[in-house]
Amino acid sequence: MLTWLSWPFTLLIAFLFSACAGTTPDAYEDPFAPKVFKEDTVVPLPTKPPNTANLIAFHVSQHSVFKFAVDPDSIRIDPDGVTRYVLVITSPSGSQQVNFEGIRCETFQFALYATLNTSSIWQVNQRKTWTDIKNTEANRYHGALAQGAFCNNKSQVKNKALIMDLLQPNKFTGKPSSGAHQF
Repeated sequence: MLTWLSWPFTLLIAFLFSACAGTTPDAYEDPFAPKVFKEDTVVPLPTKPPNTANLIAFHVSQHSVFKFAVDPDSIRIDPDGVTRYVLVITSPSGSQQVNFEGIRCETFQFALYATLNTSSIWQVNQRKTWTDIKNTEANRYHGALAQGAFCNNKSQVKNKALIMDLLQPNKFTGKPSSGAHQF
């Protein structure tokens, strides 16, 4: 026999069971758990070589003998969390290597997608892997780009105008801004 005091308790139990009945398993996912990275299945290559007149040079290290520049027209802030860009590396002798690369801020990693050959044709990197960025090497250009322009801590900078501003020679440090997490 139910007393008048047990009715609210019975209604509460019935409400809880009915609320759980329509809940999907996805509703129980931890919102703070790391998301599984799923890269776009097809990453389109740049349609043309970089315009050398528009390249933005950036400082990497006082120990580096190479010069580095990014093609501003090639910078893509993609929804899969990867910032993709064309990079031009110039050796002391003047020879150049042109790469199409990507940086993942969340994991502080980079990938080489393709290299421009001497016939101005992109050669796809068949062995593309995500590699940890090392900040201790003299030619630490991935770290300089990530910390100086593409990433805010472990988050992707989603504003191309801000990236362009951060790449300007009078502002670019290749290091995280004050208070930012250092990798």
